[in-house]
Amino acid sequence: MKLIQRIGAGLLALSLIIVSPNPLMGKEGTVSAASVVKVFNKDTSLKAGAYRSAKVLKHVKKGESASILMVKGSWTKVKAGTVIGWVASWDVSSPSKEYEHPTIRDVRQYRCIPNFTNGKDDLYIVRGDETKYKMVRATVPGHCTTAYPQAVNHRIFYRDGMEQSIYSIRTDGTSAVKIAEVSKGSPSLRIISVTKQRVYYIEKRYGSSGWDDVIISMDHNGKNKRVYPHKGVVDAVVNGSTIYFTAGYEQHLYRIGIDGTKKMKLIGETVYRDFRIGPGFVFYTTRTKNGENLLIRHSLKTGKREVITRYSSSSGGFAVYKDWLYFAEEGTTYVSKGVTYVKMSIKRSRLDMPVTEKELIHAYVSPEMELSYVSETPAGMSYIVGEYFYVVPYDKTKKAYRYHYSIDR
Repeated sequence: MKLIQRIGAGLLALSLIIVSPNPLMGKEGTVSAASVVKVFNKDTSLKAGAYRSAKVLKHVKKGESASILMVKGSWTKVKAGTVIGWVASWDVSSPSKEYEHPTIRDVRQYRCIPNFTNGKDDLYIVRGDETKYKMVRATVPGHCTTAYPQAVNHRIFYRDGMEQSIYSIRTDGTSAVKIAEVSKGSPSLRIISVTKQRVYYIEKRYGSSGWDDVIISMDHNGKNKRVYPHKGVVDAVVNGSTIYFTAGYEQHLYRIGIDGTKKMKLIGETVYRDFRIGPGFVFYTTRTKNGENLLIRHSLKTGKREVITRYSSSSGGFAVYKDWLYFAEEGTTYVSKGVTYVKMSIKRSRLDMPVTEKELIHAYVSPEMELSYVSETPAGMSYIVGEYFYVVPYDKTKKAYRYHYSIDR
């Protein structure tokens, strides 16, 4: 459990997030269109300019080829058929063995990394396998313990070394500014979400009955703060126009509008550890009186509660990705050197289909399997299971690949 908490802290609750292309990263240069041909490693769009909001010129499919014309930072100008446009550089790959057998290295996130030579902290973009990809800025103001993984409006948001302030800095490492700090008497805060308009964080507060942590939101410049009317918040997720959060000693689940209205209790049983929001449903684990853990699907429309799977000891973990729920499930037991183990596997089910309809993704044997992250690579689904990344190819004739996740960098 401690291992997953450490990984979760590194990935910030909800998961690893692909960093949006930034034209200020990398070098610019032209290449010979006749000499370089690559393939699209995902369904994507050709755009009229090297920026996210540029007009879409053409939709292309994964596997289609393109001639490379120019590289500009994290964007690449290509010719696909008769259309010339721009795509994110990591959306095209060489048609090589590396493409057929992907690693998790194509995932990017912002990360604060201690610099032990000067006692300061540096801000990096790191790969999914935790290796450094590009420094954003050395010795960032206020130090930094945790950066929100994804840049929003070309800015990165991070928490200072004392865990008492939030800073904002441009993706090119300039214009760092403090936008929030804790209230008097509060020991710490933590960022839970950054949207295009607002920053959301939980501030730890101490009240007469114990910790009375609250959710606060503000504009990107730190103005127009709103303190939400519920104390004792444990964890929170921002989903569209709604904030879902657990609170109180019992850790019941609530929701409230981002404007602070329409607060209501959704689930009156203890939400044990994490919860995930999918279209129309909440997924969470709870624990029975006999110590058994249940993975639950709760309908936001009807309130219907359904058990997806059961765990005899600790939770096997789960993640929502697109229209699917991915989860670990216990199977039969086996004995090795006198010790009894449980066979675990990764399965998935569509969010809106009967909970009994499950698809086996990866048969896996482990006594303590914790699934905490799911995403796509060019040729397979990737998962974080304990200390490892697993990549399971879409082509079922190919074997799965495993990469160690270094959590102690």
